[in-house]
Parts: sequence; C-alpha cells; structure tokens
Amino acid sequence: MKKTIPVNVGKRLMFFILCIYSIGINAQTINVTGLVTDTRNEPLIGVTLKVIGDSEKGTVTDFDGKFTMSNIPSNAQIEVSYVGMQKQVIDVRGRTTINIVLNDDTELLDEVVIVAYGVQKKVSVTGAISTVSTKDLRVSTSPSLANALSGRIAGLTSMQRVGGQPGVDDATMYLRGASTINGTNPLILIDGVPRDNIRTLDINEVESISVLKDASATAIFGVRGANGVLIITTKRGTEGKPELSVNVTQSYSRLTREPEMPGSVEYMNLRNEAMANDGMDAAFSPEIIARFENPLEGLDPNDPDYQSKAALRKWMYPNNNWYRMLIKRWSPQTTVNTI
Repeated sequence: MKKTIPVNVGKRLMFFILCIYSIGINAQTINVTGLVTDTRNEPLIGVTLKVIGDSEKGTVTDFDGKFTMSNIPSNAQIEVSYVGMQKQVIDVRGRTTINIVLNDDTELLDEVVIVAYGVQKKVSVTGAISTVSTKDLRVSTSPSLANALSGRIAGLTSMQRVGGQPGVDDATMYLRGASTINGTNPLILIDGVPRDNIRTLDINEVESISVLKDASATAIFGVRGANGVLIITTKRGTEGKPELSVNVTQSYSRLTREPEMPGSVEYMNLRNEAMANDGMDAAFSPEIIARFENPLEGLDPNDPDYQSKAALRKWMYPNNNWYRMLIKRWSPQTTVNTI
C-alpha cells in the first residue's frame, strides 16, 4: 500500500534539505592561491586582498604578484584593491586557483599626488602641495614651461626678466617668496634627477607636476628644499594602437612696457643741463645743436650734388633711434610639436 506525502509537507522537507546543504557548503573552507597582474601582464606588488565580511581574512601580493589565502569560505567574496587600479570583487565559488587582472583607474590617479619618492592620496596629505597636469599647461601658448606655470599654482611666482631669446629666456620662480639668502630658486627634480632649470623641457613631454611648498612637505629634502620643490614626471609609452598628434602654435610676444628714447637734440640739451648742474662747461655748443636740429641748412636744392651732400650731412649729424632699429615691437613665435 503506497503512502503519499502532502504537497506542503514535501515543500517544507525540500527547503529543509537545501538549508542543510547550504550550511554545509558555507562551513567548508579552502585555500586559494593566485597571481595579480595589470593589463600589460606585469605582476603587481603589494595588492590588498581581503574577504568581504571578515576583516581578519586578508593578505597582500609578494614581489612576484602571487598571493595565498588560507581557510576562507568556499563561497566567499574577495575584494581586490591597489592604488591606481580599479577595485574588483571576486566570487570564489569553490575555486582554489584564481588569477586576477586589474585595470588602470584614471580617475583614481587624479586623486593621488607625488610626494618626494612616493605617492599619497590627496585627502591624506597634510602638507602644502599643489599639482598640475599637462592638460592644464597646454592651454597656455607660451613655449616656456616656467611661464606656463605662472598663475596655475597657488604660491608660485614666475617672472621673466629678459626678452624672448631662445635658451636664455628662462623665468625666475619663487615659491612663497625667498626663504634663503644663498639662492631663491626651488629644487627641481625631473623623474627623480635634480636639474638646474626647466628651460629645455617641452610642455608636451610633461605628465604631471607636484609642487611642495612648506616645511612638512619638503622635510625629506633637507636644506635643499628650503625654497620649495618642483617634482616633474615626464610621459611614458603605453601599449596600444599607435597614434600621431601634431600641434602647431603661432603666437606673438612683445614687451609690456618700452622705454622712450631721446633724440639727438634732446640728448644734447639734457647733457648740457647735467653739466651745468655740476658746475661744468656745456658739452655741446649752440652751433653744434643747431646743426643737428637742421642738418640740411645752407644746402641749395638746385645744386647738382645736392643728394650726395645731403647724405653726407645726415651721416655727420644723425638722429637715429637705435633702440627701434635693433628691437622690433613684436616677435613671432612658432611651436610645432609631434606626439
């Protein structure tokens, strides 16, 4: 004689069996090993792995990017994090070997700053540090990196005292004024190497610039960082499809203010006045001044040799603006860059 089990009782029995099975699975622990790499298949050192919900279950990768996690639930979830990489959550699902590939996180990179020989998150930095990227610098049409930094970093003053002669037009930079009497220039590090100036560094070659201003930020550099530190990181090649970018900039520069140069007659009058103030005889007589005022006086325009005589008079009594003859009002600058 067959006995049938009521449907409600059968459902409850099946639910009870599934609960027991689930508890058994959760209670099972395994050891997980693996390798953490980036998108270029390079092993990552110091990657943090931890079991979600159990802060005591965690580890970091070794020098070869390998890790081992012991006695973790077979159905656990592992959180994988690393500075500059996108965070991932991995479902174990009973696997004992897991290889993980982390992708670059450009947004996270924007939230870290270079500090001496390492990096820190912006929120954890207590010293006075400012950063600027090449995207911000390329907005400026100035071919000089020092001039392009002017006005983009708080506390940095950049002054160009000489004209635009290539090679000697480097600007003088001050970080929060002058802190020493032996020198006022900040310490410049390009990819970790000290440099005297940045006049030969192209703006398009710069990846980012960190500026350390106060004593807490520059302490690691000692007295060399008394006037602040500029840490410049240049661009690096990346894997991917080759790209060609050409940037052409045409600009014109001029002096903010130009001196007004006196003419010949004005100079002689001022010179005589200076001599008289010193109780000395005048350097130029009224006859000489009159010749400079009108060098063609006494010449006959109908004379066949008038042109040659007038040229000789102008040569003997010139009134040249040598400053304007040597220096143009505007100077063109053309910059062509290929990336």
